[in-house]
Amino acid sequence: MPDAGDFTGNSISSIEKQVWREYPWAEYLVLQDNDLRAVKRRSLEGLLLLKHLDLSFNKILVIEERAFEPLPFLQLINLGGNLITQIRNGTFQAWHGMRFLRKLGDPSTSSR
Repeated sequence: MPDAGDFTGNSISSIEKQVWREYPWAEYLVLQDNDLRAVKRRSLEGLLLLKHLDLSFNKILVIEERAFEPLPFLQLINLGGNLITQIRNGTFQAWHGMRFLRKLGDPSTSSR
């Protein structure tokens, strides 16, 4: 299975725009247990075929509107173990309708 990588526990605090452009065929990305505080609108660009995204156990407070729009085939997002208290209207809006999204990890019930 194509994979962008497992970046668990690397103290990543931000993701720059287009950092994933070398991974257009990746289906899995694990960013678990880092220091991410936000998911920005352009931080996931380039991951055209991504299906599984694990952002669990970071320090995410904010997810920008349309942050997941660059991921038309996304099926699973794990946001468990973060500091998210509110998901804003428009967070999961996208031109493609997020029609493949089947599971969203529940921050209040996820554990390591």
